[in-house]
Amino acid sequence: MIRLTRLNQQVVAVNPDNILWADASPDTILCFVGGDKLLVRESIDELVNKVVKFQKMLRSGREAGEIAGSIDRE
Repeated sequence: MIRLTRLNQQVVAVNPDNILWADASPDTILCFVGGDKLLVRESIDELVNKVVKFQKMLRSGREAGEIAGSIDRE
């Protein structure tokens, strides 16, 4: 899961495997499998960086606890 910030500053955890697409207009809108949408404060570049970092951690074989605790401490 990656942490993102809603427009009202509420932090939400998202499974990046469920994101179909993202659009910036000007806020970033995520569309998920199933049709749900979410507006977040992060730019598309920030979103892509978080997803890539998350996927690299998964592929490196790190423990789930390490992944959850370190994803957003950039």
